[in-house]
Amino acid sequence: MIGLTRSRITSSFSTWSTLDVRNNMSSDRANHFWSLPTITATTLISIFCIVLLLDQLLRPGFFIIQEIQLEGTQYRVDPRLVERTAWRSIDGNFFSVNLDVIEQELRKIPGVYRIAIRRVWPGTLHISIVESEGMAKWLPSDANKPSSGEQWLNLPPGRVVSSTPKLSGPSIKRSIIMDAYLQGMDKLWSLDLEISAVDLSRSGDWTFKIQSARFEQFEFTLIVGRHEPLAKLADFADAYQADLWQRSSSIESIDLRYPSGFAVRWNSANLTFNDSGQ
Repeated sequence: MIGLTRSRITSSFSTWSTLDVRNNMSSDRANHFWSLPTITATTLISIFCIVLLLDQLLRPGFFIIQEIQLEGTQYRVDPRLVERTAWRSIDGNFFSVNLDVIEQELRKIPGVYRIAIRRVWPGTLHISIVESEGMAKWLPSDANKPSSGEQWLNLPPGRVVSSTPKLSGPSIKRSIIMDAYLQGMDKLWSLDLEISAVDLSRSGDWTFKIQSARFEQFEFTLIVGRHEPLAKLADFADAYQADLWQRSSSIESIDLRYPSGFAVRWNSANLTFNDSGQ
């Protein structure tokens, strides 16, 4: 009797457990089924709110730029010109204005070497300016291309030169020529020499004009050729420091195109001095 009762109880408990599990599964399925429209509606409402918020943030009539602040000491650059150029370049509000466009326009101002622009809440553009110490004249040598007038390149701060250097060559090579000038100046500065001109011909030949950075006035030409112009400038600097500096005012030109040395043409007797470079 007791065994029969236990069997019935166990059977009843199993039946209730099975019904409870089935009910829970049905409830989960119903909750999952009814949550899909809720999730979809919530997602659509969120997207709508985000679009509406972005529309308000980017609309030109809202969050307008009210002030431009300049940082830095301006000796070569007129701050009024900087402000006018910045205002003309603004297209949009505080959030949508393109700072890169403003920076590109400001870099065209002679004497401006570096620009940093940042937003200051709620309606200010803060512009930091680093001025150049000097300028180089750019002379493009493009064929069948009309000249657009004088063009100037800003030299980095701390680069004080006694005269305006002239850089010439194809327009597509302008940055390469500028880098060659700057790196060449680094190699010659300690020798009291300056590069007064750099020319890159259409065939790829490099020529440098060298002058004194001090009171003694002289100038001569370095004929470098096509290959490794900076390495050849370094070789010249070593030879100049070792011996040539004593006769620098008599040099007319130095040909560095030789594989193991160079040739010097003197002003006085128009002679050629060959140095093996060893």
